[in-house]
Amino acid sequence: MTTQRTLRRGVDGQLVDAAQELAHVYLKGDPRRLNHSAGAARAAAYAAAVLPTIPADVMISAAWLHDIGYSPALAETGFHPVDGAVLLRREGWDDQIVRLVAHHSFSRITAPFYGADAALAEFAPLDGLVPDVLTFADAVAGVDGRGATIAQRLAELRQRPRGSTGVPPDVREQWYGLITASVDDVQRAIRSKPLAR
Repeated sequence: MTTQRTLRRGVDGQLVDAAQELAHVYLKGDPRRLNHSAGAARAAAYAAAVLPTIPADVMISAAWLHDIGYSPALAETGFHPVDGAVLLRREGWDDQIVRLVAHHSFSRITAPFYGADAALAEFAPLDGLVPDVLTFADAVAGVDGRGATIAQRLAELRQRPRGSTGVPPDVREQWYGLITASVDDVQRAIRSKPLAR
């Protein structure tokens, strides 16, 4: 069994606590999304505990903050990854966290349909496994933070109303394919490194 101590190894508790607090400030009116963010933070903590190259404090903080852009108080572009990243950059958050929030879960695929591709381009994406871990955490947290398989999460995404964005079905399926591949990569990496007890 994973202990809380193991999950917090190498974690800057103040950074994570500040991220959790900010998520509560902006998502307090949306308990389901706040629970999702908490679930993503737990999944990110687990992955960071297993994978020593993942910066735990950055990853857990980004998981807490990845959806704050859904807050109506932050709606500038109407594209939540960018709106959250804009606030974090303005408030001086760690650049890696800002960039992870901006690009979480392959936001570049859907940004053009929100008219946000130019705004997203202001944030350079990160390379390697780090952004995949945030995609993994976002996906396996489930819509309400209780956990989900990638198949369950994609089923939930497919049921969401398209709204006014007009993301074509083929683009959505491309997006889901990238998310699935990313989650698979992280799950393979986790399986290859058993958690130290």
